[in-house]
Amino acid sequence: TNLLRRTMSESSQSVSAQEQKEAVEAVLTDEVKKLKEGDTWCFVSKKWFARWINYSQCESFWEVKPDSKAEVVSPGEIDNSPLLMEVKGKYPVTEIRRDLQEIRDYFTIPEAVYDLLQKWHKGGPKISRIARSQTIDVVESKVRIVKHPIHLAILENDNKGNPEEKAVMVKAYAPVDSLKSVREDIKNMIMEEKKEAKSSEEGEAEPEGLDDAADAVKFRIWIPVEENKAEILESDPEDVENECEKEIKWQLLEEIQEGMELGTFNFKPGATPILIERQKDGKWVRDGKEGGGNWREELKTGSKLDVLDTVNTWLAATVRDVKEEEGKRQILIHYDGYSADWDEWVVGDSDRLAKKDSKADKHTSRGYSSSYSYSADVEGVSSTRGIVGFRNLGNTCFMNSTLQCMMQTPWLSQYLIENLHVKEINKDNPLGHNGRIAEEYGRLVQKVWSS
Repeated sequence: TNLLRRTMSESSQSVSAQEQKEAVEAVLTDEVKKLKEGDTWCFVSKKWFARWINYSQCESFWEVKPDSKAEVVSPGEIDNSPLLMEVKGKYPVTEIRRDLQEIRDYFTIPEAVYDLLQKWHKGGPKISRIARSQTIDVVESKVRIVKHPIHLAILENDNKGNPEEKAVMVKAYAPVDSLKSVREDIKNMIMEEKKEAKSSEEGEAEPEGLDDAADAVKFRIWIPVEENKAEILESDPEDVENECEKEIKWQLLEEIQEGMELGTFNFKPGATPILIERQKDGKWVRDGKEGGGNWREELKTGSKLDVLDTVNTWLAATVRDVKEEEGKRQILIHYDGYSADWDEWVVGDSDRLAKKDSKADKHTSRGYSSSYSYSADVEGVSSTRGIVGFRNLGNTCFMNSTLQCMMQTPWLSQYLIENLHVKEINKDNPLGHNGRIAEEYGRLVQKVWSS
């Protein structure tokens, strides 16, 4: 204990290699080694860490052992720069390159151990990540380090409803976290603000009567709309700074969306801005801006929405026409993927109308005509990158379904688009096909995601 206290307060010049080894071993108990929900672990470059292992002769890490043939010298300052992805923007965060592999490129160590190493050897930067429980299959989950978290920059609006420049909070979330988690964090932040304000007014260390303070302050959450949302397969880290300079369009977060996992949004590397709007004097200052106010009044030809059809099924639809009749607004609805025979007029204030993607199941099979036959193939350029149909070659529908699922796996597709797989293809496996399947699939992914 005395050694640990002394080594924590001194630099590497004062702490010998043997003392560093003993101090790390004292910290690295079995309990610390065990990865647990909520623990913080740090990434460290394999190159630097291997040098420190040789220097200290520490054998507490199963992944790397001292090299008896290597020269024993001080490892110098920690250098984690090779692990980093260059991400520019208003709200700088630490992003790890997506082509890295553990043990080959880096090691993960408990934060307490990293803090000791950084105290002795300086350098960095510190790359810390939280361990979270993640579902492996239906019945099993496993605690894993969140290598690529989603960073959100929480902004507030000014008196005119425009976002402030400075973020009030920048926080990392796991892709499995929901938008409800973000709301809870904002709620807690407001609670802390209230407590601090009350403490300063009354001089109380623990102000009372604030259990419902966050509930008393009503707020709404706005997220970037589709055009500005980060499509990871389209993103180039060097373009993030330019992207940040663009004027962001905002969409009001609906209650039904709060259960969605953040990973489904495919945000770009870097911190994605999220806008919170507090209600003032019973009014929302952003009403009337994009996505605010009465969305029904904003419906026009071409608008997208969800509509409850005559058999009580919510379907995606498009507005074909709008007219006033007998003092009421009438909306001509066309059900997407269906024959125009099913088009109908619906009163503008009807409960059968809802905002786009708020009611309709995105995975509902659509595309039947009035004769209940499948809709014809549509040739031409896809309106959305990465959304391309495959023709069946006989009985290949199951293979096509699998390919489509694989195409929409962001990290795998990005890996192939950037040709990172080429140098890792095993062409010598006697049980394989000389890498031809991997090469062909890579070309297919690149073609599907091409512009």
